[in-house]
Amino acid sequence: MKTKNIFLILGTANVILGAILYFGAEEISIAAGVSDSGLLEATYGRMALGGSIAGQGLLTLFLRNLTGQGAKNALLGYVVAGILQMVVILSRICTDENYAAPFALIVPVFFLIALAFYGSRKA
Repeated sequence: MKTKNIFLILGTANVILGAILYFGAEEISIAAGVSDSGLLEATYGRMALGGSIAGQGLLTLFLRNLTGQGAKNALLGYVVAGILQMVVILSRICTDENYAAPFALIVPVFFLIALAFYGSRKA
């Protein structure tokens, strides 16, 4: 698979996931069973994570035309950023009783990280 296509898939998926998480933060928090006292905090946390993921997606879309070593470095940077996002998600799940990350967020992010790692090996 060409790196241009990998960047396009990664960027588009992240923009969509980030937008869903940002604009649906309150509904996701309510569906996760967050108490009324922690609803505002949980909503803002999800909005921050959604903005971060969408921003990473926009950056990835702008890097679409990279080739060679630049593409490899950008994909490795994407892997590192994705791993950091997963660490944030998993640490919040373990430490905050008002935070329950939707399974529909964790699985796609994991596969996007795997795709970026695959692309960095093939670039």
